[in-house]
Amino acid sequence: MRADNEIETPKDWRHKLIIRSKSQQLVKKNIIKKSRCANCQETKVIMAHLDYKSPYNVIFLCRKHYNNYRKKQKILSMANNISHVLHGT
Repeated sequence: MRADNEIETPKDWRHKLIIRSKSQQLVKKNIIKKSRCANCQETKVIMAHLDYKSPYNVIFLCRKHYNNYRKKQKILSMANNISHVLHGT
């Protein structure tokens, strides 16, 4: 995986695809229990990865809360990248 100040590479994308696939298999095998949205209890949910180190590190969110979560992740990532550029790290 990449450091936070590096651009994602095809290798990173492949790693994410593998983790997503493993998570989906764990849900199908009922090892990970699909649940309601962690914020509003909606039943129609999307699996969101908190990080891609483990296929078990997921939460379930409805479309609205998933989109908000992704926006926040992108903003944090951009802010981190800007910080690294400004500070030369």
